[in-house]
Amino acid sequence: PRAAVLACDVSPTSLALCRLRLREEGFAARRCDLRLCDPAAGQPLLDPQEQRCCAVLLAFTLSSIPPDTAAAALQAAAAALRPGGHLLVRDFGLHDMRMERMRPEQALGPGSDLSQSFVRANGLAQTYYSKEGLAALAQAAGLRVEDAGYRCIRQE
Repeated sequence: PRAAVLACDVSPTSLALCRLRLREEGFAARRCDLRLCDPAAGQPLLDPQEQRCCAVLLAFTLSSIPPDTAAAALQAAAAALRPGGHLLVRDFGLHDMRMERMRPEQALGPGSDLSQSFVRANGLAQTYYSKEGLAALAQAAGLRVEDAGYRCIRQE
């Protein structure tokens, strides 16, 4: 009940839709801080004088940014954590059903055991990471990895 949420996105449209949904659901605006921010470009999530977060969630972030900017995004997220805080990542995984639906001609290069990038039908790139690839990215960003795994979600 006393939780506060900081949400960052590179899209003003996404933030506007989020604000609308928060109002519809009755969330107090004072508890939800929505900001335009691009952590992949090295922009900090928080100003230096702001209180750090207990947890940061990157939801479908790493798959939608260029692989060479993933470390910067992870570092920006880690910088927003208070000591002992947790960074959570929810994203597509290497060889998940979404990736398996991609056609070979959509692949951007040969890929590896750690990641594979594709061009989606809308022209945007999408990268899929293995749990080992994600763990390696996190460790390179200075994070200690407690768990990296796949969670199966079945939609009926």
